[in-house]
Parts: sequence; C-alpha cells; structure tokens
Amino acid sequence: MNYSSSENLFNFWWKGKEEAYKAAFNPEFVKSEKIAEYGNKGSKNIVLIGDSLLSLKLLLKNYENKVDLIYIDPPYNTGNSFNYNDKFKIRKDKSIKVNDKRYFNHSIWLNFIYPRLLLARLLLKDNGLIFVSIDDNEYHHLRMILDEIYGEANYVATLCWINNLKGRQIVGYGPAKTYEYIIVYAKNIKNIDTFKIDIEYLEKIDPLNKVYGSFKYKLMKDEHGYFVIKNQLYNSNSYFNEETRPNLVFNIHYNFNTGEIKFSEIYENIEYKDFIKIPPVKNNDGIHLFRAWRWSREKIIKERHNLLFINHNGIVKIYTKVRDIGKTLLKDIIFIPGNYGKKEISNILGFKMNDYPKPIELIKLILKIVSKDSLILDFFAGTGTTGHAVFELNKMDDGNRSFILIQSDEDVNDNNLKKLFPTIDKICIERLKNVCSKYGYGFVVFKVLKT
Repeated sequence: MNYSSSENLFNFWWKGKEEAYKAAFNPEFVKSEKIAEYGNKGSKNIVLIGDSLLSLKLLLKNYENKVDLIYIDPPYNTGNSFNYNDKFKIRKDKSIKVNDKRYFNHSIWLNFIYPRLLLARLLLKDNGLIFVSIDDNEYHHLRMILDEIYGEANYVATLCWINNLKGRQIVGYGPAKTYEYIIVYAKNIKNIDTFKIDIEYLEKIDPLNKVYGSFKYKLMKDEHGYFVIKNQLYNSNSYFNEETRPNLVFNIHYNFNTGEIKFSEIYENIEYKDFIKIPPVKNNDGIHLFRAWRWSREKIIKERHNLLFINHNGIVKIYTKVRDIGKTLLKDIIFIPGNYGKKEISNILGFKMNDYPKPIELIKLILKIVSKDSLILDFFAGTGTTGHAVFELNKMDDGNRSFILIQSDEDVNDNNLKKLFPTIDKICIERLKNVCSKYGYGFVVFKVLKT
C-alpha cells in the first residue's frame, strides 16, 4: 500500500515514529461480530465498537478508496497524560528532564494519531476530503504529518471555528481564546471543486448571519436564465497587477450595440469605431499602475454571456453574472456556539454532560460540501454527532448519505453519567437509536475483535 502521494518530499521525525508506522501496516487478524441492528433493516449505516486502529484495518478490506469524506474530532493533547492501547509503548527517555513533559506528550500524541491518519487516506476516494478538528496544542504538528501523508500540495484550508465569542482565558496569559481549528486536506486537490453551500440552508442558522450577512441581491434575467451580480471583473487584490499577472492586464473594447468585444495592450493607443475602451482598474498600492482582470481574454470571449457591461456616466464597469444563485462559497470562518452540542445531548437523552461534543450544525455544514449520496467516516465518533448530522441532513434534503462510525468502549469519566452509560459507545448508540425512531432510518452495530 502506498500511503503518500508520489510528489511527497516532506517528513519530520519524533520519538517512536518508526514504531507508529509499523503499527499502521503490520498485518492484524481482525473480525467483526454483529451485535445489534436498530431501525430500518438492511441499513448501510454502521457503528463499529472497538479500537480505531484495528477498525480502520478491518475497513480496508471492503472500503479502500470508497469514502467521500472523513471528519474526526480526535482527543486533544492538553498536556496531561495521554493513554492509548496500541500494542507498542514509548519508553520514557531518561535524558528528558522531569519538568520537560510537553516533548514526551507530543510524541505520545503523534504516535497515537499518525498510524490512524495513514490508514484513513487509503480509505478516501480520489476526490475525497478529510476534516480534522484540533486546538493550539497540536495544530502545527498535525499540519506537518498531514503534509507528509497527503502531500503539501493537497492542503485545502484551515477553517476557524469560533465556538465561544465571549472567549476563555485558560492558560493565565495572553488573550481570551474564542476558536478552534478544522484542518482540511484533499486526497488529490486536482479532483475537488470550490466549497459551495446552499444559501437557504445558511440563512436558517442564525449565528452564521454574522459571518455571511445578507444574501438579498436583485434578481435579473437574460436569454440564458436568471442571475445576480455581485463582483466586478477586476481582481480586488492589488497584488495581481501588470508585474505579477501581465497576461491579465489589458484594455477591453466593448460595443454596446452588437455586444462585440476586442482587446488591446495597455501601452497601445488604439480606438475602435463604435466601441468604448475600458482600461484596467487603477492600482492603489502606490507601486503599480493597474489591477489585473480576473478572467483571461479567452475566457472573456468564451463566456461573454456571463458578463454585464454597465455605463455609469461614461465610465463602463464590468460585472460577472452569478447564475448559481442558490449557493455561495463556504467561508473559512464558522461561527456556531460550542455549547450547542451539550444542549443537543441534553435534549435527546435527558442528561447533562461535562464534555462539549461538537454541535450538529457544525458537522452538517461540513457534510453539505459533498454530494447527497456520500459515504461519511468518523473514527472518533464520541457521542455520535456525525451520525446524527447524516440522519438530519438526509431528512432535510432527501439525501442518501451513509455513515461509518468507530468508537471504542472507553469508560465515561463523569461518575453520575457512568451509572446510565458506563462507556462512551453506549451514549453514541443510544443517541442514534433516538434519532432513528424520529426520522425512520437505521444502523447496524458491530463489535471489532482480534482473532
């Protein structure tokens, strides 16, 4: 199995990395045992109870190159002891000073996450995406191992999830923290498109109105259908100019009577009869003369029907027509309060958690990026937010998404909650059972075992 792209030339080392790599690809004899089925029979939705590393190895038998999107919310490395049950252990290096715990904890966390991310890439389709939630403690290290596994060129974005606008001061110095990260990589960035989200959906999530504002544009129509205008044709970034993009800096000549378009170079003093000359927009960086156009000459000719020329008192402005009026680009800032997830668990199961599971709307927003018949994988399922989000989205838009959730049977830390649900997987299953009965879906539960 080739876990990384052929273009990958980057890696970094930490204590135990070689053993972590071997843990990913050492052959294991793993089987699954069906233990329960809820809701509609024959469902494609699966919950695997067991160690995530073993479960991923099991999935490779039938799901290699089959997953459309992976979302994970792995344990954050908060600086405390980080325990996991992989078969290899890191021996404490006596050369490390007792008070130098962060180095040791970084290595342990990396040895935990690294083999799982290696296997996860193999499960993704060629146009697949992985989203990983993380905080400051391991953000930079996580970026480096994802660069190594996926290739730097396949980095897509880091989404900033503002989960607490009031902010929290938890380290005793510096500013109040208001956000976490969601790092996004593609298996092959050449196979993905822009992240477009339904405007109607965004308008229903009240906090997001602070990010996206109003979507009220004047609806217009031509022979090709309805459109709205939002942006002019020139590039608003002054970095794109006659020096950096000389092929995109030129004069446009437009005939309002015939709709014809001609071009000339910026240094040419050319006028065409019945045409209005439209020079590139002036640059305001104090160094360059012009801003570049966003479209090439070839694209302007080919898609002239998607341009609107408006004469403002002798000054012609060119606007691009947006025909996909029901969608907008996802922004890299997401504002959904983090305590929503806690309230959702309370509403469904009737108890309060000490932890803060991810809100359903956060996961739904991510899942809206891919098609309605996508296969979604979450191998740190926790309380089952991802499965819940899949059920809700399918109900909202008649989708046919399916999920695979992996959750170990680790103990619940809350002593009061432990009486009802001794292990986290039981919370996950109980939550999905409640959602199934509400929406009429189903899922199957398997126990993952070593043979």
